[in-house]
Amino acid sequence: DLTGGTSHPAYVDLTCLKSQKNDAIEYYAQMTIDAKCFACAFLIGNMQSTAIGISNIRHSNPDINTALFTEKPQAIEWLKKYL
Repeated sequence: DLTGGTSHPAYVDLTCLKSQKNDAIEYYAQMTIDAKCFACAFLIGNMQSTAIGISNIRHSNPDINTALFTEKPQAIEWLKKYL
């Protein structure tokens, strides 16, 4: 286990994705729960990655703070407030 079972924030770069199937969305949503993720920043860069990011937010646990960003530094700064 990478985090040793502790809660943590996550940074997810979606900029290269062009599509995502529903079962993958459900997998990622469950993964954030299983990994004890409490904040997730999605980096988006085009219409496809934006749609995927929004879809992931809709399917994720509402207790996990989630946001979309177009710039990596802003995403990292946002995540730092959860440390």
